[in-house]
Amino acid sequence: MPDQMDSLLNSIADFSGVVLLADQGEAIYCKAFGVRDFESKVPVQVDDIFELASVSKQFTATTILILKEEGKISIDDPIDKFLPDVPYSGITIRHLLTHTSGLPDYQAVMDEHWDKSKVATNKDIIEYLIKFKPPILFEPGEKYVYSNTGYVLLGSITEKVSGKDFVQFCADRIFTPLNMSSTAIRSNEEKLNMPNFALGHIFVSEKNRFIRADSFPSSDYTIWLGGRKGPGRVSSTAKDVLKWDNALYTEQLIAKSSLDEPPPPGPDRWIKV
Repeated sequence: MPDQMDSLLNSIADFSGVVLLADQGEAIYCKAFGVRDFESKVPVQVDDIFELASVSKQFTATTILILKEEGKISIDDPIDKFLPDVPYSGITIRHLLTHTSGLPDYQAVMDEHWDKSKVATNKDIIEYLIKFKPPILFEPGEKYVYSNTGYVLLGSITEKVSGKDFVQFCADRIFTPLNMSSTAIRSNEEKLNMPNFALGHIFVSEKNRFIRADSFPSSDYTIWLGGRKGPGRVSSTAKDVLKWDNALYTEQLIAKSSLDEPPPPGPDRWIKV
């Protein structure tokens, strides 16, 4: 099997990354391919750290379920119980978790109005939602539409209820207990100063080469929205992600009943993954 995997992955043009396969929770294949940086041609290593982007949302959801199991919140609590100034009614934590809130996209509001020489935080994002009040997309529970805004609010609810900074809460309650020693919510500066951080690249056909994604204006939001907590920013390794996956088959962090929480009534079709 290893030889077959090597052959398959080596046949993919310009593939760079780490591939890990596990059986019954044990890694049976873990190998690095390609380069970490297309300019220096430094090869990828199996312990390199990668940006998880929106895969981070599962950790945000877990912080909420931890607080639920501690009896500090109900996932059917209205969000205005914790964020009373947010100008949208009828939305519950369950709506936020399942992307059925109907909330507008915070990034569009910030892109139009925010001073991009500054780094925005959750507090700033919420203040701009209150100030400009972009219209809700649909009534809560009516549809499923992927929502980064919902996960910003979840991160802020975790902070409000726990009394802890979201970054520290994730470290204390998820990453450290699972011995995910290479996993954290890192600032842009921290990432740039890590020698084993694998930065994203985009192939530019006009130049016939890969260029770092953070050199494009379309990636500027990662800088001026670099203080947001909840929808992204977790970075990790393949081995740490396996530790996380293994934990979900146990009740080390949260009970199975919490993982099985149903979506709110509403849309007729749901995809269970």
